[in-house]
This record gives sequence, C-alpha cells and structure tokens, in this order.
Amino acid sequence: MRRARWLMLALVSVTYLVATTEAWAECQFVIQPDFVGTICVAPDTVSRCAVLPTSATTTTVECRVGRWLFDEGGVFDGVSKSYKDETATPYSACCQAWTRTSAKTGDLRSPTFDGTFESTATEYRPVSANLNYLPRFSTDEARHGIETLSGGGIFAGAQTTSTYSSDGHSGPGFTLTQMNKNGTLTTDQFSGTLKVESSISRSDDRVQPPNGISITTMAGTWTLSPTARQTGTLITAVVNGVTTVTDNRGTVAVRPPETPWQTNAYGSLRTGINYNYNMGYQFIPQVNGRVTQLGGFFNGTKTVRLYNASGSFLAWVDVTANNGWAYAPISPVQLQAGQTYTVAVNLAGSGASYRGLGTTLLPQTFGSVRILSSVYLSNSTLMPTTQTLSYMFGQADIEFVPDN
Repeated sequence: MRRARWLMLALVSVTYLVATTEAWAECQFVIQPDFVGTICVAPDTVSRCAVLPTSATTTTVECRVGRWLFDEGGVFDGVSKSYKDETATPYSACCQAWTRTSAKTGDLRSPTFDGTFESTATEYRPVSANLNYLPRFSTDEARHGIETLSGGGIFAGAQTTSTYSSDGHSGPGFTLTQMNKNGTLTTDQFSGTLKVESSISRSDDRVQPPNGISITTMAGTWTLSPTARQTGTLITAVVNGVTTVTDNRGTVAVRPPETPWQTNAYGSLRTGINYNYNMGYQFIPQVNGRVTQLGGFFNGTKTVRLYNASGSFLAWVDVTANNGWAYAPISPVQLQAGQTYTVAVNLAGSGASYRGLGTTLLPQTFGSVRILSSVYLSNSTLMPTTQTLSYMFGQADIEFVPDN
C-alpha cells in the first residue's frame, strides 16, 4: 500500500522534477522511505539548485526536488539544498573554518498546517588564533498559511522563528530564540487578530532564568457566555520572567437567542399526522440578526429549510425529533429587519404536528420576530405559499440571535 502511494506521488512529480533539475551532470530519480524525487550532486563550484553561493570555497552541493512524506501525515512539496563552505586557516593545515547549510522551500500540508514553508539550518565552525573553535548553530523558519491549533481553533497568517545557539568556551553556552506571529485567530472563545513578538535568551546550564521579552497582543471579541461578550485589546508582556497585562476590554451584553414559536406556542396540539406537505410559517424580523439553528416539533428525521422572499434556499438541515422540540445548527444566516422569510419542514408523509389557534389568530409578534401566517404546500420542497391564520401547521421554527 505504501509503495503504491509512492509510485502515484512519483508520477505526479515527474514533469516538475525534470524541468527543475536540468543541466546537472550527476542526477538520479529515487524512491526512498521518506522522499520521492530527483537528487543532484554538484561537486564543483557551480550551483543550479535555486540560489546558492558560487565562491571557490563551496566544496559540495546537493539538491533535492520532489515530495517528502512524514509519518504523521504531512506532505512537503518543494526544493531542498545543502552545501558546505570551507576556508583554510593560516595557523595550521590541520584546521579549517567551515559553514554547513541546508534549506527547504515549498508547500507544506499536514493535519495541522496548510501553506508555504521555508527553513534554513546552518552550522558554523570558526577557528580562532589559538586553534580553539566554538560550534555555533542557527535555524530560520517562515510559514504562511492556516494552522489548526492543538487546543482548538484556527490561526491564519504568518510566523517566523529564528534560533541561534553557541557552545561556551569557558562557561555555558546560550540559545537565543526570536519569534514573530501575525494574523487572525478564531476559537470558541475568541475571534480577532493575534500578534506575537518574542526574543528570549536562555543559558545552557538552565540555572539562570531566561532573559528577554515576549509581547502578545490580541484584539477582537471574547465570548464569555451566551449573553455576554468582551471587545477590545488584551496585551500580555513577559520581560525577564515578569508578566504585565494591559487589559482595555469592555463587557458587552448580548441579546439571547430566540425561538419564536417554541417559546410562545399556544392553542390545541395534535401529533402523529401523516401529512405529505412542506409546512411552517412566514415571518419578518423586527431587527437585524442571524438564524443559527433550524428545528421544530415533529416525529422522526425531517429536513427543515429557510427561504428568502423570492423562494430561494438560504439554509437547510436534517433534524431528528421524538414528538417534541429539536433543533440542529447551521452556518449563521444574516437576516435583515423588515424583510420577509419562511421556515418550513418537509414532513414526507408522517410524524406531523399542528396547533389550532382558536380565536387568537396570526399575525403575532414574539420578541424580535413577527410571525405573519402559517404556510403549506403539498408534496414539494419548494417554499410553501398557501396561508392560514388560524392554524400553525408543521410547527417548524428558527433560533434567531438579534444583533446588538
């Protein structure tokens, strides 16, 4: 199975690979456990793999073009390049200073990220006059795309991370990490922009606390409860281990969701009717707002639909009820005050209910919604248009969240 997958990846990549690796004298196509593509080696000073140094000190160059597969499900399509620069020292023929670099550029797709990805890793060995050398390492990574967070939520934007470390000569070495993140963040509790600026240095002995500064700025809306939110900016700064919070968020009361017919239903109830009808009610929102769920009172699994005044579908969802009220969420649909809409359930020949309204006829206003009439249409999923003011047929309903 794994080999078949790699063969498919190889066929997809061939055209791109041939075009990218032209003029390399030492190239071969390979299928490896974690890579399928072309590997080229240039032992001379001329590089044909993107942009690489061409100085006389460049001793080896390797270029890979293709697809990398990761065990956790990630796929990277792009180019990798690695090379080594060497410079002889005047102190001894035995010792040389060198720099070894590897880099990747391409597209990364995984269960947690989808976007562009670039990385560079460099190892240095400078040689001093007394022939001592201190290895140094640096990595730079940049990504731009959509990230699924482990704690839930989505981040969309750019992130760059740079790390520099050096072994100590007469004491512990250190590691410096710089990170910048800028984009939008959406979670169950927050929606808005996120910006992170961080520069932290840590000693390798781990005795001293990390030094540096990290500033996280969040600007947007926090959901505290169904009826309360906070809007504004929250800034968290950590300087040498000391945290300071600047909070200028204000609490905003949110109007609670409304279920116009469930909350206000009246009249004599009948259930278990074998109606083959599309039934519900016609209504006008009194304020702007969003429909977030569709539902009703019936028995079985039924499709509930929301229509605009011209009869176009705005949303629909299957809802399962047991001779009682039930709702299912939809992607929120924005409604405009003063416009006419219809909600209806397709009963498909069974499980219907209705209420006889007696002398209290429609139309009636319930909270932010005015119900104009009950409507029905035989054997169809189109918007029902036949009206009655003395019955509520089908008992379809909406969840309506008024705008603040």
